[in-house]
Amino acid sequence: MNKFISILLICFIFSCNNVLDNTIRGTWSIDSIKVANQEEISCLTINVFHFSEDICSTPGNFCDTFTQLADQKTDVNYSLRKLTHGTYIKFDTNSIFYNDSFRITFFKDTNEKLLKAKLKSENIEIVMRKGMYNFDRNIKTIEKLIEMTN
Repeated sequence: MNKFISILLICFIFSCNNVLDNTIRGTWSIDSIKVANQEEISCLTINVFHFSEDICSTPGNFCDTFTQLADQKTDVNYSLRKLTHGTYIKFDTNSIFYNDSFRITFFKDTNEKLLKAKLKSENIEIVMRKGMYNFDRNIKTIEKLIEMTN
C-alpha cells in the first residue's frame, strides 16, 4: 500500500510540472513591464516572449536607461522551479535585467477570456497574456495553474 501511495504521489508531482511546462510554452504578449515601479513597455522593440522547450526569446529594447539593464542576446535558456513558497522562472543570461528569479503566478481574465501570468522579482514586474490559447477549453488547466502558483 505504501508503494502505491508513493508512486501515485510521484505521478501527481510530475503531472503538475507537465501542466506548467506545457502551458508556459508558446507566445506571450507583454501587457506591462515595470522596472522599479516605472512602466517601461515603450522601450521594447516588440512586446512578446516566446517560450519553447528550453529557450525563451526575450524582447530587445532601444531606451538608453533600459539598455544599461539588458544585454543584446535575446534567445536565452530558462528553467522552472517549484519551491515551497512559489513557482519561479529563471533566465540563464548575463543580462542584469533578466538575470533574476521571477516568481510566476497565473491568473485569468474572465472579461477578455485570457490566461495571464505575472513574473515578479525584487525590482521587475511583468504582466503577460498567453497567445492562441483557448480559454473555454482549458478552464480546468487554468484553475490548476492558478492553484499551483498562488
